Amino acid sequence: QSAQMSLTYNVVTMVVALALVPLTLKFGGKKVYAWSLFGTALSLFTIPFITDPILVLVPMVLFGIGWAAMMGIPYTMVSKVVPQDRRGVYMGILNMMIVIPMGIETLTFGPIYKYVLGNNAINAMLFAGAFFAISGILALRLNVRSKAAV
Repeated sequence: QSAQMSLTYNVVTMVVALALVPLTLKFGGKKVYAWSLFGTALSLFTIPFITDPILVLVPMVLFGIGWAAMMGIPYTMVSKVVPQDRRGVYMGILNMMIVIPMGIETLTFGPIYKYVLGNNAINAMLFAGAFFAISGILALRLNVRSKAAV
């Protein structure tokens, strides 16, 4: 089952990544990004309660959409607002703002899982879903300019 779930979200991620350009041009990167985060939250909220092995693939589609957006849209939003000659520096800083929290999560989630979430995988999924929902709300508050800074 795990392999099917992984395959589903990875294939969806690949296909959606190709569709992100026209979607962001039509609706704006901020909206597409926020709604993809809400979709990811919904997927994490529903997975623990689905018992049918085929139906569990439906939230994995939402997860794949979210993953595609998370891997691309933040970079496009930043690239629009930073000076062209400093783009590499700002992209590096953005990358650090992603990687450093991931490292912190890797070091701290074990104790959080054990002591806060009660060693319960369902609680962990709901916890993650809540943070994706919060991220979607915060993404809607982003002030994104459409033209590059000069």
